[in-house]
Amino acid sequence: MLQKKILEQFKLSYGILLGIALAIGLSVLAFTEPSQAPPGCTPGTAGCDAPLNVGAAGQQKLGGLVLGVNCVLPDCTTGLIVQNGNVGIGTVSPGAKLDVQGGDINASGKIKESGNALIPSGFVGYFNLGVCPFGWSPLASGDGRYIVGRTSGGVGVTAGTALSSGEDRPVGQHNHTITDPGHNHGGSTGSGGNSPGGMAVQYSGGGTDIQGSHNHSIPTGGTNILVNNTGSVAGTNAPYLQLLVCQKD
Repeated sequence: MLQKKILEQFKLSYGILLGIALAIGLSVLAFTEPSQAPPGCTPGTAGCDAPLNVGAAGQQKLGGLVLGVNCVLPDCTTGLIVQNGNVGIGTVSPGAKLDVQGGDINASGKIKESGNALIPSGFVGYFNLGVCPFGWSPLASGDGRYIVGRTSGGVGVTAGTALSSGEDRPVGQHNHTITDPGHNHGGSTGSGGNSPGGMAVQYSGGGTDIQGSHNHSIPTGGTNILVNNTGSVAGTNAPYLQLLVCQKD
């Protein structure tokens, strides 16, 4: 008899405790109704913020929107799709498919256009830096050389000895030879003064004048006249600025 009474009291107590637990749980999980009816129910008021839905109307969210943080593949293959309209970052009026204002765009990979990198591998650029930036390598063949457009000989061909840092290479001295041809004199001879035109050779103390034209011929060979360098030796380089030449990886 005593055991029966104890069992009945236990059941009663268990029922009371279960009821209290259910009441607490329902109070926590209960939906919070809007505190005011439209149009007085403004966003930010408890129960007034509309959830994101699949409707066609545009929606705004005051806080940030985070996607795919705890998602597991293959469900997270695509994080965000914007089929129509422009995307603005730092602006509410984007003027392009992606309009970023007030900041930089940082990517660990390459920025591409129609599937091709905007700066393709092999592109050569000059930098006012001590080392090439990330993704670039020094173009050693460009050190100390002027860059000229390619010819049919190919790309990357070098010629001559590269300049050292700040070098103003001298011209160097050289000689010129000129062939002195023989002299041919023709004309008339006579006594007395010069005849009109031609050239006269006057002998001292009087005598016969030789008059006529003075011609130079240029035969093969002959006497060489040496013309020596004079003055200072100047550099051959145009004024230049040294910059680091780098090639895109």
